[in-house]
Parts: sequence; C-alpha cells; structure tokens
Amino acid sequence: MRTNQRLNFAGKALRAFCITLSLIFACHSLAAEGSSDIRTRQSAAPKVTSLSLLKQAKASRHQDPKASAEFAQQALKLAQAANEPRVEAQAHELLAKLAKKAKEAGLAKFHFRRAAEVFEALVDPRKQIENTIDYIKLLYHDKSYQEGTVLAAELLAVAQQLGNERLLGLVYFTKGNGLFKQKDDQAAVAAYKNAVVHLNGDDSDSHALLASVHYQLAQSSEHLHDDEQAKHSFFQAASLFEKVRDADNRMKAVLGYVDLLYEEQDFAQGIAEITKALDGAEQLPDERLLALAKAAKGDGFYNLGKFQNAIDELTQAATLLTNENSKTNKRLASIYRQIGQSFKQLNETDKSLFYFRKSLDIYQTIHDPKAIARLLKNIATGENRLRNYIAALSYANRSLALQQGLHDTKGNAELLMLIGMIYRNIGHYEKSLDSLQKALQIYEQEGDISNVASTWNQIGLIYSRLEQFDNARSFYQKSIDQENHHISQETRAAAFREIAVIDYEAGAYDDAMAMLSKAEAIYRSINDPIKSALVNILFGKVYLANGRDALAKVHFEQSLALSIEVGDLVMQTRALIFLGRLTIETDTDKSIRLLKQALELASQSDAKDELRTSYSLLKEAEKVRGHLASALYYAEQEIAVSKLIHREQEEAEFVRAKAKLDSHKMEMDLSILREKVKLDALKITQKNNEIEIVRQANKISELELTKNQYANLLLAILLVICLLVAVVIYRSFVASRRRNRELDYLAARDPLTDCYNRRVLFERLNRDFEDLALIENYSIILADVDHFKTVNDTYGHSAGDGVLRAVAQTLRDCTRKNDTVARFGGEEFCILLPSATADQAMRIAEQMRERLEKQQIDHINVTCSFGVSALGTDPTTPAKLIDEADLALYRSKSEGRNQVTLWQSSFKGLG
Repeated sequence: MRTNQRLNFAGKALRAFCITLSLIFACHSLAAEGSSDIRTRQSAAPKVTSLSLLKQAKASRHQDPKASAEFAQQALKLAQAANEPRVEAQAHELLAKLAKKAKEAGLAKFHFRRAAEVFEALVDPRKQIENTIDYIKLLYHDKSYQEGTVLAAELLAVAQQLGNERLLGLVYFTKGNGLFKQKDDQAAVAAYKNAVVHLNGDDSDSHALLASVHYQLAQSSEHLHDDEQAKHSFFQAASLFEKVRDADNRMKAVLGYVDLLYEEQDFAQGIAEITKALDGAEQLPDERLLALAKAAKGDGFYNLGKFQNAIDELTQAATLLTNENSKTNKRLASIYRQIGQSFKQLNETDKSLFYFRKSLDIYQTIHDPKAIARLLKNIATGENRLRNYIAALSYANRSLALQQGLHDTKGNAELLMLIGMIYRNIGHYEKSLDSLQKALQIYEQEGDISNVASTWNQIGLIYSRLEQFDNARSFYQKSIDQENHHISQETRAAAFREIAVIDYEAGAYDDAMAMLSKAEAIYRSINDPIKSALVNILFGKVYLANGRDALAKVHFEQSLALSIEVGDLVMQTRALIFLGRLTIETDTDKSIRLLKQALELASQSDAKDELRTSYSLLKEAEKVRGHLASALYYAEQEIAVSKLIHREQEEAEFVRAKAKLDSHKMEMDLSILREKVKLDALKITQKNNEIEIVRQANKISELELTKNQYANLLLAILLVICLLVAVVIYRSFVASRRRNRELDYLAARDPLTDCYNRRVLFERLNRDFEDLALIENYSIILADVDHFKTVNDTYGHSAGDGVLRAVAQTLRDCTRKNDTVARFGGEEFCILLPSATADQAMRIAEQMRERLEKQQIDHINVTCSFGVSALGTDPTTPAKLIDEADLALYRSKSEGRNQVTLWQSSFKGLG
C-alpha cells in the first residue's frame, strides 16, 4: 500500500531525530530546578514506566501544558527504549495536540505524522485516520494542498475497509477541502456529496460536521453556477448550525443563501430570511457578521424600492463596522455608497452627496481607482442636479481621467454623456455636442446599439434647444429606425414623443398625433403610467390647437387618472389646469372647482409655473362670473408668483452665465497649463543643451575646431528655440485678450435679445446719477410686450423668443447712439435716454410703438405698452425714476395697452 510505504519511509528518516530530541529534552528537564517533582518520584520509585508518565501527561494537559509536554516527552523516550509502540503512538498524538495548541505547526505536523505511522503499524485504522487527517489539515494550513489531497485520497481505502461511516465521511470532507483550495470545484462537489451521504449521525458533533460540509458544498456549487444546489446546501448548513447553536456560522450560511435569493430577484424572501436569522443575533460574537447581515437586508430593501428602510438598515451596519482593516473599510465604503444611492432615489441630493463623499474618502485611502471613478461620477451627477455646474464638471472630468487610465470604454462613454448634459444645462451647446459625439463614437465602436440610440436622442434634444428642428428630427428618426430588439422601448418611445413635439410646434397636428399614438402604445406595453400621462397631455394640446375640444378633454381626463394612480402631483396639476381652461366659458363653476384643485396641488408640489397659470385662469373665470373682487385677488396673486418666477429665472440665468464663464476660465487655465508644460519642456530641452555644451567644453583642449562648430550650431538652435517661445507666448497673449473681450461682451448682454442686461442697466444709471446737479434732462422708457403669455401659449416658447428678439431690435433701431436698451425682465425692456426731455422721450416711445404696431413678426401681430418718466425739478434717484416709468406703464396697460403714457404726479396712488 502506497500509504504504508510513504509513512514508513518518512518514519525511518525521522525516528532518529525524534529519539535524539527526546533524550536532549529529557536531560534538560532532569537538570532544571522546575523538574524536581519528576526527579523525586524517579529516585523514590526507580521502576517508573512509560505508561505512568503518559497518564501524568494526560492528567496535566489542560492545567499545565508545559508540564504535560515534559511528561509526554519522558514517556515517549521510555516507550521507544522499551519498544512499547502503543504508548509511543499515544505520546506522539498528545505532543502533536499540545504543539498545535501552542501554534507550533512544524512540531505538531511531525508528531501527528509519527503517531499515524505507529498506529498504522499497530493496525489501528481509526487512530491512523484521525491523526492523518490532523496532519493533512496542517498541510492545508501551509498551503500544501496537493500533497494533502493525495494523502486524503489514499486514506479513503483505509476508511472504506474500516467501515466506519463517520470517519469515511470525514475523509471525503478533508479531500474535498483540498480540492476546493485547488479550485477544482467539480471534484470538490463530488467529494462533499459523498461526505454528506456518510455523515448521518444524530449527535451534536455530527450535526456540526455535516453543517460545515454543506457550507463548503454550497460554496463549490456556487462557483460552478449550480445555484439550486448552492441554495439547498446553504439552507441545510444554516439549519444545522442553528441546531448546534453556532450563531456566527449560521449567519454566514444565511448570508450565502440570501445572496442567491437576491440573484433570483427574490428580495422579499431574502429579507425575511435575514430578519429570522437576526432575531436574537444582536449578541453575535462577530459584530462584523451582524453588520454584513444588516447591510444585506438594506440591499434587499433598496432593490424593493423601500429606500428609507434601506437607509435605516445600512446606517446601523455602518456603525457596527469599526475594525480598521482594508477589507472592513472596503465594505464600509460600499455601504456608504449604497446609502447615498438610497438618498438619491428619494431626491435628497444633499444627503446623497454627503454619503458619496464619505465613501470616496475611504476608497481614496485604500486606493481603489475603479470605485473612486464611480464615486466621482455619482458626485458629479448630484452637483449637476443642484445646479452646481462647475463643481459637477470638475468631478466628471476627474472621473473621466481615472476611467481612461482604467481602459473602461463604457465608463468613458457614460461620463462623456454626463459631461454633455452638464454643458447643455449651462447653455454651452457646442461643448455639449462635442462630448456627446465622442460618447456616440465609443458606443458605435463597441456595437452598443441601445446606448447609441440613447445618445442620438440626447443630440436631438440639443438641436431642439438650438431650434435646428430638422437636425433634431433626423437624430430622433435614427432611434426609431433601429430594430426593436436592439434598443430599449423607453428610448424609442422618447424619440416618437420628441418628434411629436416638433410636429406640434410646426402646426403639423396630424403627424404629431401619429407620433404620439406610437409613443402611447409603447408606454402602455411597458406599464409606464407617468409617461402615458405626459403623452395624454400632449394629445390634449394637439387637439386643442386643432379646435377639437371634446377629444382634448378625454385625453386630459386620462392624464389626470394616470397621474393620480402614480401620485405625480405636478402631472395632476397640469391635467386639471387644461380641464379647467376648457370649461371656463361653458361651465364656469366646474372650471373654478378644477382650477382650485390645481392650485392646491401646485402649492403642495411647489410648481410655480402651474401655480401662476392656475391664478391666471381663476382670474379669467371670476371675470366671466362677474366677481371682480375675486378676479382682482387672483390677479394680485398671479403678479406675485410671476415676480417670484422672474426672480428665480434671473437667478438661474445668473448661475448658468457664471457657470459658462467659469467653464471658459477652466478652459483658459487648462490652456495656460498646457502652455506652461510646453515651456517647461522647452526649459528641459534648454537645460539638456546646456549640459551638452558643458560636455563639449571639456573637449576644447583636444578638438578646438570641433568645439567651435558645435558651439555655433548650439547657439543657432537656442536662438530658434527662443524665437519660437516668444512667438508662442505672444500668440497666447493675443488669444487671451481676444477671449477676455468676448467674455466681457457676454457678461454684459442678455443672451436671448442681445440687449444689455440688468447689471449693466443699473451700472449706467448709477454712473449717470453720480452728480445729480450736473444733469439737466434725463428720461426713462419702460416697454412691455402686450399679451406675451398668449403668444407663448398659442405659438409656443420658441415663437415667443423670436418675438422678444424682434422687439428688442426695433427698440434699438429707434434709439440714439448714446441711449441704452436693456432687458428688464421677462417681456419687459428699459430704455435710458440721457439728456432727453420728456417730449423727446415721448416722441421716441411713440415711434417705437408705431413701428411695432405696423410690424408683423413671423406672422404674429405684436404691440407694446410704454411708460415714460423724466427728470423733474425735484432731486430724484434712479430707482424713483424707474418706479415712475413703471406706474406710467401700468396706466398704459390698464387703459387698453398699445399706447404711450407719461408719468404724472397724479399716478402716485396707483399700484
């Protein structure tokens, strides 16, 4: 038998060493003061036997391991001298166990192997198997997996011949562990299954052993993707560990089982299993396991959409992970990230960013570039939501730099998409298109048609913003033309919907309805009620524009029902507004009832545009009923909300303008940095050339002629380099000045009308009024486009923007060289007329009014109302002068619009 040969061969080689070691140890023990007991007994009882010493060793094993080892060594020496193999074998076994407990693995291996060899010679297969298994376990500890597996395989024949089911199962288990460590999962599964067959005892030890076998079988099955077997074995392991009250290992088995349930999307069952395991598990010896259990439960809640429950569980898990090691820190970082994702789903962006940053700090500490790149992207997305566009751009670019180093092409494309959306939000459409085109190129190279179509839709949206509708339509059409199985249904439906909007704006109502029908069919098929509600709103608008009010009402009612179903307050508000508008003339009471519901929902959801529209329509409805006091109240509320909206729009516009300027500054800084890098490279080159000059100088004494030639050549090179550097610096300076001039122009202008903005307006007013005594005449005109909201509602916001641009141009055409035309807010303009009398200002205003009245803008008739104020004899301020012009404008509006009114002192009671 090969086992016998191996054991005998090693035994003969090691026997001499063992005897020598035992004799030395025994002599040392007899000489030591601490061994006086043994010497006394030996002198008093000269016939001490190896068996009596072995009994003393066993008796003191737990109380005094050191004395026990001394007795065992003496017993071993005497047994070997007296040729008593059974005592020798038992002494080796005891010494092995004592050495293992003292963590002296090498000594333990030696004694376990000798014990097995002697027990084999004594034909004691049970003891031979037990000691050989302990020896194999120490081999596995030293990562000698192949050697241990071979011994276990050879030991199977001994166990089978013995016929002991428990020992046979234990050998199979030991063999399986070696195969598992060697990643031979197929063979390991077979060994573990054999172990399960033979381990059928009903005592506590058998249950504990069988639980361990099931746990290992589950892990190997999981590696082989045999999830059903893995689930079964994890479940069996958890049940058996529960029987033997092994809480830690039970929790490990439960976590393995739950992971497989989660892979099958059975999150509710997974949460139930963890909850059951956690009952009473707060006293787990291993707090890390408790943390992992709560984290797994939190992951389940997250996947079920119960984000607050997820946050509660994950937060508890984070507090339990206190050990400072890389494995714990990595898990803690992933928990913080999941908490951030949960807050993100709850639209609590500030809190999500807080936890994303905590996660980022840990990942930076443990140097995980892939996770860092992912966190930077999450933070960039959050900052974009908060309109912190420059911060978002900075985080996104940092993430992109890391992703490029990781060669993650898909990650690069996702970040380029995000950067494109950030640039779109700040109105930097050229940069946005550039990023989206780069993302599109990556997706096309990867053959990722689904994301290609999504990118086409994003590019179409940019072209829609730029009012290049033909280009926008072409990109949306590309998404539609793709085969169904290549792209997501949501992407196709979005393309149909956006083309419908373009057709609606162009007045092609039949085409718009055809596109909306296709979008609605997709949203119904994928059960997306909120998008269906949006499409029904668009249907209603198309039917309204086409004069088919009854069909419009049907779609608005469908939109209302769908939005109520999903609890979308904003969509409910919009549907109620349209329904209220439809019934103002036919059923005013019902209209008011609907509009009041819309008003309440708009207040709850802080939807200011819908709030303003609700007030406006309620005002009109009350006029129809003849309730002028109520109409006046709603008009005042409408004005208040309008001012609030205008202020928020101005703030948002300021944020976007600042972001755009900051992005320009970032690009300039980057350009300067690149130039600096180039200059540094030139300096390095220059330094290298200087070194070369020094080297050449060392050869002067030997090659004078050669020195002169190289010196002339190097001087010529340096002159060229200096000239190039000067040219580069000069061109950079000129380009920088040109960009600064462009930025100054952008900072002073309203981006839509190209008029001066409010900042410049008030700077010029304050400058003109610095010395009031020197001003003889000064006038201000305030102009407001009549019925501009109706223009937006009827022709769309794009047409409204065109009207504002045309009105602004007409106002500029009617002013003098030193006059200032500025956009005051919304559809209101302010014209400063230095040195102009009231009569001159009235003539200029009347000229503006007449030209606008005669002018037709894109087939739209537009008129304006004007208010004029002029500097009187009393000292005044710019603010007072504007207020007077505003009162005069109010008089023009209240008396029928399309007229010019000069401020009179009698107006002081107005407004």
